[in-house]
Amino acid sequence: MIKSQNGYSLIELLLTISIIAMLTSMAMISFDELRLRARINLTKAQLAADVTLIQGRRATDQVMSQMTGNTWTNLNCDTTTQLHLQPVCVADSDQSWKNLNGDVVAPRDSWGNPFTFDENEQNIVAPGTCGYDCVMSAGPDGILDGWVNVNSDDIYIIVPHFYCPNGPVPMTIGVQY
Repeated sequence: MIKSQNGYSLIELLLTISIIAMLTSMAMISFDELRLRARINLTKAQLAADVTLIQGRRATDQVMSQMTGNTWTNLNCDTTTQLHLQPVCVADSDQSWKNLNGDVVAPRDSWGNPFTFDENEQNIVAPGTCGYDCVMSAGPDGILDGWVNVNSDDIYIIVPHFYCPNGPVPMTIGVQY
């Protein structure tokens, strides 16, 4: 009499486990991408709110550098180190925010880095044109390197002109994912 075999072979079990592991890893990758997009969108919303704050302060007839007390807040920010690890850069950002809004510390992005400014409206780029004021985040990698690295993940928003002869520009979010 031949016995019937009950259960699964070792190969069947290993194949099932490997399929489950592959599906789990694909789900985790999708979840990480979804979480990154959510952080980026939150940072963009925070930047847009900051521009609204700056525009509200414009009732004082000041350009951004006059409001922050600085002409280049992120000047002391190193382009090779995460922003939150740079005490001088963080202190400059905190002081500019304090001058702008009375906040003791600069608001932080989704990765814990302070938002910073690049105040350029009073810089004449070419006859009849001005630079742009920006509010920016160092992005997911935490390194503020948008002006030296074309592959930068910095997130920034351009503040519409106040005094520039070319008039206001549309509010534009920088890095798109």
